[in-house]
Amino acid sequence: MNLKLLTSTAGGRLAYNHYVWSSMSSKSTIKRFWRQTLEQIAWSRQLEDSVNSIIEYFSGKRQNEWLGPVLEYLPEGHVFRTTVCFIVGYDNIVYDENVALNLNSRQFHIDAREAIYYLIHELAHAGYFRYRRMPDLAGMRTVSDLLDAVKLLTHLEGMGVISPMKLRLEQGGLLDNDYKVLLAEVERNRRVHDYFGILSKLEKSRSQELRKEFSGFGTNERKDNATVVHHGVSHGTKN
Repeated sequence: MNLKLLTSTAGGRLAYNHYVWSSMSSKSTIKRFWRQTLEQIAWSRQLEDSVNSIIEYFSGKRQNEWLGPVLEYLPEGHVFRTTVCFIVGYDNIVYDENVALNLNSRQFHIDAREAIYYLIHELAHAGYFRYRRMPDLAGMRTVSDLLDAVKLLTHLEGMGVISPMKLRLEQGGLLDNDYKVLLAEVERNRRVHDYFGILSKLEKSRSQELRKEFSGFGTNERKDNATVVHHGVSHGTKN
């Protein structure tokens, strides 16, 4: 792998900038970040063929198939200034108003439609950040700061989840855990209850400084897509 070339691409830089923001750490250089990311991938001809098939799937789709659903949830007249990059490794992410899709996402290889659904999801985030700034995770000092970030990121995730939902239901594309939970009333209600319980505890401690264990608050690990309280803006399952 040509790391010099990779780290000079828009997608390579976008993923690294997201990593620095979400992990609140700039200790790793972009080359080290990508070297470690790529070491986690089991490269094979089968993987390359599968990635190429996802790219071909995109090329056969009309732009309105992903723009139409997301524009329903953004202010009238919204025009995207977004660059969408295809990467292999890391995650499906938005940083500022730009998007990177990880073509190594396991769900994409199970059902290629997931790539379109996730693009809609990430575009919803990109549109959202036109009107609300990305939270400064590294600048959080009090529980009040944390509470504001949780509320913003929950709203952000809600937009991302609901934007492709109509299309998913129409097409039966319900592989993602978010939708399994949303359609399971008991589990959905349990998580909503848990979420507001956590929110209530934070509300009562607004003025307190964040304890040391919160210093690792970030967005890079998401073991369960359907968790109601999301610690950030990254999606999908990394291989």
